[in-house]
Amino acid sequence: MGKLDSNLMKKIFVIIGVLGITSVSLYFIIARNSRETAVPVVKRTIICPSPWNEKWASPQDTEIKNPRTVYYVSNSTGKDSNSGVSVGSPWKTLGKVNSQTFLPGDIVLLKRGDRWNEALIPPTSGEIGKPILYGAYGGNNGRPIIETNRWGQTDAILIAGKNYLIFNNLDIRNAQFGIQILNSDFLIFDHMTIGSDVRDVGILINNGSDNGVIQYNVIDGGTERKTERDMIRLMDGSNWEIHHNLIANFGHDGINLMGRIPKWHDVEARVTKNNIHHNEFFNNLDYGRSFSTQGNGQGYASFNRFYDNYIHNVQVSIQLQGDHNEVYRNVITDVQKSPQKSDDEVFQAAGISIQDYIYSENNKVYENVIAYTDGPGIWVGSRESGNEVKNNFIYSAGEYRGDTRALYNIGLYVPERTLKRNETPGAQVYEKNYIYSSHTENTVLYRGLHYENPSPITVAAFNNRSGQNGDRIVKNSDQKFSLTNDCKAYIEDSELGVLIGITPK
Repeated sequence: MGKLDSNLMKKIFVIIGVLGITSVSLYFIIARNSRETAVPVVKRTIICPSPWNEKWASPQDTEIKNPRTVYYVSNSTGKDSNSGVSVGSPWKTLGKVNSQTFLPGDIVLLKRGDRWNEALIPPTSGEIGKPILYGAYGGNNGRPIIETNRWGQTDAILIAGKNYLIFNNLDIRNAQFGIQILNSDFLIFDHMTIGSDVRDVGILINNGSDNGVIQYNVIDGGTERKTERDMIRLMDGSNWEIHHNLIANFGHDGINLMGRIPKWHDVEARVTKNNIHHNEFFNNLDYGRSFSTQGNGQGYASFNRFYDNYIHNVQVSIQLQGDHNEVYRNVITDVQKSPQKSDDEVFQAAGISIQDYIYSENNKVYENVIAYTDGPGIWVGSRESGNEVKNNFIYSAGEYRGDTRALYNIGLYVPERTLKRNETPGAQVYEKNYIYSSHTENTVLYRGLHYENPSPITVAAFNNRSGQNGDRIVKNSDQKFSLTNDCKAYIEDSELGVLIGITPK
């Protein structure tokens, strides 16, 4: 994490909006072979530069400038009767840590190479400009490991009602919840490894926990499938910045923003104004999507932004629900139908979907590059109105060849009836999308059903349907475009510009 002086701490925690994070300027051209050797993925049609950089996975020593008090903990050499304030006299257990009263500006360091089968439960809060930091010491021997596979413990780290904390260079694994956050604000998780063999959720954010940062982490559930496992789940939290992480092997969702849903909540839970950007997502399991928003009505999952992410080798589309959310400038490739799904369900292997499962209104999908999906590039089946699909580039969608030919080569799918509630979709905006296939000109299935004698149409015919069912359909094109080496869509277009794709930050 680098040097953590008081000025940087103050910048980090002068929050609302940007949270005072120091921006990093990178151009994300990395050696793909090195990371793929460490974390193999299935064969890809296309390989794009990633916002993730392999160097962030390497353990680092935590440098502290002008700390108040530094405490040391070693399961291999420590004793709880020690003072804990020197490398030569460390505490032993996390239970000892949990029983202390730390003061703002204190540091707690766990020894690299050591392992604890007990929960870390931070006992006190920091304050603005003086957070309490939990990190690592002891050279380069990996990260300290915290797990809780013992009976009666569910969380490797439980943060309840505590604010202004930083967690750096820890390895969190083998628990029901890797990290559970309840009613806690102004938290940072940085350069960590989270999720290996987690059974339910890697990071669970709940009970009105706001204004946090999750950055430069490897959040990977491992290759043993766990049903309904999310790597990050926000059930009640706002103003989180989640960026520059590698998020892999989820089994359900990489990131799930879950506002109030009666099945899961009995309170007015909201997920709003969260920014998720410059992450890489992939999934080696047989089911998983990178990102979803869900909310049972207006205001429950709202004003979230998902942008400049690289998604590849997943099995289910981005699932966009709620209201006033934006999905833009992402690169999405190789969405491959899950073996759990029948051929009639291949529409779920889309790049992006605006769905009717709960509620979807006034969302925006724009400037995404979507290529080589088994299902359609974009699927819009919302009962509500006001969603906008603009300036997206869809290349070689509908690649799956199974028992049904219904969605072959379909770049955009707008069903006649919503697939969950069997109702008429609302009026939406479809403007200036580029939908290209080398196989056919009939790349749009509009107001039809993929399983009832569908009749795909050309993009030109689609434009001629403007006004039908209240839809605004203008300036869409089947003009061929190319993908550059950095997976940007290139086309000569004076109005839109020539390049669309991930913008480095």
